[in-house]
Amino acid sequence: MRTKFTSDQIFRLEKTFNKHKYLGATQRRKIAEKLQLSETQVKTWFQNRRMKLKRDVQDMRAEYLAPSLLPSLLFPTAATFQHRGFSGQLLAFPSTAPHVYPHSMQSVPARQLQPQPPVVRPMMLASCYY
Repeated sequence: MRTKFTSDQIFRLEKTFNKHKYLGATQRRKIAEKLQLSETQVKTWFQNRRMKLKRDVQDMRAEYLAPSLLPSLLFPTAATFQHRGFSGQLLAFPSTAPHVYPHSMQSVPARQLQPQPPVVRPMMLASCYY
């Protein structure tokens, strides 16, 4: 049977979820009593909410890293640099932090073409919760 949660129950469950992604038996029992729900309902809500978080994080990553959303100029390859006079120099580009370069690569000083450290964004850290 599907449970219809009240807006107050959802608010309190979300508030708890923001602090604790996983509940122990004691916490689950206390929340169930406060919200007049069964422990199974609370447990199931938390399981579903963790899965929703996982999907949301994966969707954000897919949108952020989707090559179809970005022109190919945003992802220069080593072959592009070799063609422009940088042969033999291997450059590493972090997949999580695309770098935008001007159309004319010859006008970019060599010091600007150094590999950059990856950028860590808060949404990328959410995977530690599941």
